[in-house]
Amino acid sequence: MRVVLVVVAIVLAVTTGGAQQPIVRDPHLRPPVVEEPRYVLIDDMLIATDQFSRVTARPQGALLDFRTASGYWDFGVIPYQISPAFTERQRQNIVAAIEGWMTTAPVVFVRRTTEFGYLDITRDAPSDTQPSSCFSAVGQFRRGTRVVTNLGDNCADSLGTTYHELGHLLGLYHEHSRADRDDYVEINLANVPANAHFAFNKLTFPVYGPYDFGSVMHYSALAFAIDRSKPVIIPRPGWVSAAANMGQRVGPSNLDHSAVAFLYNGQLRASAVTRATESPRRTFSRDDFLLAMERLNNFYRSRYGLNREQGLSVGGRPDFLGIAQWIFDVYLGARSAGWSADGAFDIVTAALTRSEEWRQKNPGRAPLTPAPFQATVAFDRNEFLSVMQQLDAFYRAPEGLQRPEGLSLNGGPDFLGLATWVFDVYLSERLRGTSANAAWVLTQNAIRATDEWRRKH
Repeated sequence: MRVVLVVVAIVLAVTTGGAQQPIVRDPHLRPPVVEEPRYVLIDDMLIATDQFSRVTARPQGALLDFRTASGYWDFGVIPYQISPAFTERQRQNIVAAIEGWMTTAPVVFVRRTTEFGYLDITRDAPSDTQPSSCFSAVGQFRRGTRVVTNLGDNCADSLGTTYHELGHLLGLYHEHSRADRDDYVEINLANVPANAHFAFNKLTFPVYGPYDFGSVMHYSALAFAIDRSKPVIIPRPGWVSAAANMGQRVGPSNLDHSAVAFLYNGQLRASAVTRATESPRRTFSRDDFLLAMERLNNFYRSRYGLNREQGLSVGGRPDFLGIAQWIFDVYLGARSAGWSADGAFDIVTAALTRSEEWRQKNPGRAPLTPAPFQATVAFDRNEFLSVMQQLDAFYRAPEGLQRPEGLSLNGGPDFLGLATWVFDVYLSERLRGTSANAAWVLTQNAIRATDEWRRKH
């Protein structure tokens, strides 16, 4: 993979100690460049095209593992926001469903602060491209992107429907679409409109446990029925009594909870990346750094991570020490040695499981073993810790950006500010051979060239 240094350089003449110095102008605090996934809509499921090919292209019985087929959320952490278009009663149902899914599975829904990878719970009306008012993406297929669960019209009036859509959001498919469903039910497609037959296609997604007629992800007997006096989903002999609760919309069954727990507990395991697969480097992508900080924040919050409710915030301030230790000491060191972004972060994850804090919060779990690496660029943790603290002070200072919260934003760390100024400007200058003091001066000058600084001065 070719990685370029993301810096927008416009040379301006400024006076520093009597000498003319170039500065690096504001890279415009842009969001990360992450390709948005394309989706296939199957009934109420938005399935990313790559994900869809994996659950449809294999022969029956060749089931995938959860990591491959389910778009699980990184470390089980789901930053979310709820549209103001919902009524108070509907919001209560959404919050109740969120809290209900968290009772057993190691997933954590947290209010979105500055995350670029987040859940947007919307209340949009049906459209030509999305004729259903109730639909959801199946998991988070790509990090750093907005994921939608739509509860349009009156969908959120039903707690059970809300549970169902958030089940998709966590990575669950329809129970009646299991590859083994024909052993348990018969589908009467003669009673289904031709344009709805796709809703009963079998998929080779991974399954957990026996077939669950009582799953909140199972459809009712009359789903899509043309003639409401005749069932569409018919239990096979021997399963009629088990199907008495089929299609319930009260809440997740025990097996639903177990499936989600299995999916997310299975994330913490030895890395599939066992060696450096890229050439050693001295240039890095700002977006790489930005998403790595967001992932670290997720692991700090995760129930099988450090289980810190505030993530990379301590006392309302960003945890600069945590960022310096794990991003500069470990992540960027591994990236410089040629490890991929996923491989390098797996090293961070494994190293964190060797910490005393992780051991105390995860009794009974076995720590992972981080892969060794030899960094080709030396990153001084203390230097970057000091620079982040200086940047935080400059954000708050009268001569700076005059932000009382400094590098905190909406209650969370301002990762975009850190990535832009510490990574795009300061680090890139240091890698060019600029001294630490001169690199910091250039960083301040770059901030002074922004529209925000000019408006305040």
